[in-house]
Amino acid sequence: MHARTSFGFGADPGGVPPEPALGAFRQVLADHCAQFNSQQVVQLPAAASLELVRTLALSVRRSLKQIVPLTAASEPESPFAHLVCRELASRLTVQRIYLVTPDGTDSETLDGRLDADQRDALDARLVPAADDPTFPLRNTWLVDDSIVVHEDFTDDGAPAWTIDSRSDTVSRGISLWEKLWGSGSQFASGGAYGSGGAAVRRGAAKDPLLVSADQIASMAPMSCASTPDEPDSCAWYHGMWQYLRLLDMVPVPAWHGDFFVSSIGRALRGHGGAAAPRVLISGAADYALLGETLRAIGRVAQETTSNARVAVLDRCRTPLIACRWYARQTNTEVDLHEMDVRRAPELLAGHPRFDVIATDTFLTKFPVEEVPGVLAAWRALAAPGAHVITTIRLCPMDIADDDPLDEVLGFAGQVRDRAERWRWLLRASVDDIVRGAEQYVRRARSTNLGSPAAIGALFEEAGFELVDTDVQPTRGALRPTTSLRVVARAS
Repeated sequence: MHARTSFGFGADPGGVPPEPALGAFRQVLADHCAQFNSQQVVQLPAAASLELVRTLALSVRRSLKQIVPLTAASEPESPFAHLVCRELASRLTVQRIYLVTPDGTDSETLDGRLDADQRDALDARLVPAADDPTFPLRNTWLVDDSIVVHEDFTDDGAPAWTIDSRSDTVSRGISLWEKLWGSGSQFASGGAYGSGGAAVRRGAAKDPLLVSADQIASMAPMSCASTPDEPDSCAWYHGMWQYLRLLDMVPVPAWHGDFFVSSIGRALRGHGGAAAPRVLISGAADYALLGETLRAIGRVAQETTSNARVAVLDRCRTPLIACRWYARQTNTEVDLHEMDVRRAPELLAGHPRFDVIATDTFLTKFPVEEVPGVLAAWRALAAPGAHVITTIRLCPMDIADDDPLDEVLGFAGQVRDRAERWRWLLRASVDDIVRGAEQYVRRARSTNLGSPAAIGALFEEAGFELVDTDVQPTRGALRPTTSLRVVARAS
């Protein structure tokens, strides 16, 4: 016979009668509604979306401004909402900003939306969502510059709507709209979007971070190997890296994108050999530098018949798998070498040498005394006249000794704020991402290799001639810092 426990619900004779309990719950609901619904703020469930659109159609007097996130998982606009916007556009101002996320949004879907907007006289612009991780990735409407309507997501992913006329909310909404609208690319005939002289072609390749970040995070505990330097493996680094990239919280090659693309391009144009030039990426957190390298190769390929071949070398398998995945997405062939760069001259002895060696903040991953060995390996891998193109952080990124907890909590707080906007698109929870970020910022280190002159001397002692050096301020993960950009030629 099973024992029965009564918690005071239902008609159990030993429990509390149901009506008083239900009355208590009704009071909880009333208190909740009083808290979230007032004369200035109203919350509606997703089931009320149709009524929301119908009411807005009758309420708008001057303008409707919409911020619409576009992802691979975006639902198409409902026929009713489309008809309402088209009717409004015939008699007042309707403007729309599409926040395009870096998940490989289907270009056909984007084209269809923009073509429909143009036919219906809606003024639409595109803004890459990754341009500013503080942009809210949710549907937001600004009605007559006096009411903000925005979509929220509950913990289970279900949407809800908040209608807010408070002056501070409206002021923030107007500021956000003006910031986005000013940075957006406007639709132009011929399938291009241009703003300020720049143009973005339809169907342009996007960084598919939203797809790969979850995959790499799941794979890293299995594919990251332990080493003498990382006895418990580097999964804490590689598993979290793409989430932090997505949130724009870590220094990445794109921060130096123009430098890498232009420098690699010049080196490839100056290649005089009969065979196609060979590019080596030495050390990779993921496929970010591969993307910049392929961008440079693509530009050069438009001018010459030669097409460079790329190899990626890293001692950990995880970034190599990421590069292989990205290469397949871009229909590119990439050679992968899982080895320590200092052993590469021996292990790749039978391979042709490289005409370009590219790397981003790689040398600072080594203690000062080991850097000459890395440079010697690069020199042995380099063909005569080959170029090394790299960036070097000049200031260490160690947590400050005087107040380390503040820096960790500050970094984690920024990660949490930014992760909230992506949480409905990622498998990882916000809490998991924040915990991983805390571990990353506690463990990540960057060696101080000295002044630009001292670093230049290390290159020269290894057999390189400095072609160009440039010190640039960069944001850094914890605090602003400076980076040395180096172009050196094998002498």
